[in-house]
Amino acid sequence: MASQEKTRKSDIPEEVLQEEKKEKEYIIHYVKSTEPDRKEGPFSDANNAPDSGSVEGDWETRLHFMASKKDEEEKLMFRSQVKVWHCFLNRKTALNLQAYFLFHLPDLTPLMDTLVCLNLSFNNLLFFPMEVFNIKSLQVLVLRSNPIRKIPNDIHRLKSLKKFTISFNLLAELPSGKLEYLNTEGNQLSALPCGVLNLPLKSLRIENNFIHPLLWNEKIQSQPQKLIHLAALCFSTNNLKERYNNITEDIKKILDDFSVCDCCSGPRYGKGLQLIQMYRNVFKFGRLPFYFYACSPSCHRNFVSQPEA
Repeated sequence: MASQEKTRKSDIPEEVLQEEKKEKEYIIHYVKSTEPDRKEGPFSDANNAPDSGSVEGDWETRLHFMASKKDEEEKLMFRSQVKVWHCFLNRKTALNLQAYFLFHLPDLTPLMDTLVCLNLSFNNLLFFPMEVFNIKSLQVLVLRSNPIRKIPNDIHRLKSLKKFTISFNLLAELPSGKLEYLNTEGNQLSALPCGVLNLPLKSLRIENNFIHPLLWNEKIQSQPQKLIHLAALCFSTNNLKERYNNITEDIKKILDDFSVCDCCSGPRYGKGLQLIQMYRNVFKFGRLPFYFYACSPSCHRNFVSQPEA
């Protein structure tokens, strides 16, 4: 065997042998540097696992695990896509993808014009699925038990949405919108957005959140407003645009980029200053906290000085 190996090497050009040697040295150095304290894993000699003490065995184990994980994700995605086509071919208006452990959604294009109810609970969705904004007829959206941290403001595009379940996620705040049934239990909410006060809610569930006055101080630590936002507010509220005719395009863009202040209904530039106000006897609750965003420090002071609603 040794003589055969020596003969084989003699037939290989010297440059190729040097490259093979460098490659093996690199692999050995990489494995040792990235895993200095490798602990015993679930594999053992009893189940004929690859030899983890060798470079070849270590890489074989890694590649096998990565391939298995990828194959499993592809199988789940294939199953969910089959479910979509089954829903389409049978002209159903409800799609249930509960517990498919999806990281992203299958192609929902065939159902964009017909889907009314979509259940995406118990999956691995890290972000709100933006694809649902294209489902114009959607009335019920269930996202229970996903690691979603934020709901985009574009949810207003779902004009037909009536019931929204987002319980047991990782939400710290909510956008306002038009709903009749809202379930946000099991999140990290310290208060509800003030826009909820204008909703025609028939049912509201907010259990198992952080809605307690002792937790408010941590949640309402607002960042100082930017000077450019305060300057734009001063310019706008004093109608200075009428005095100056030679306003550049970049300044116009800043002045036109505002939202409505939650406290005085005037223009608000930037996020504003956050505050929490308690309201009594709303949605069949004794007391509920709501958060507002003020356009300026003076607006913030005036709103806080008002008696509790």
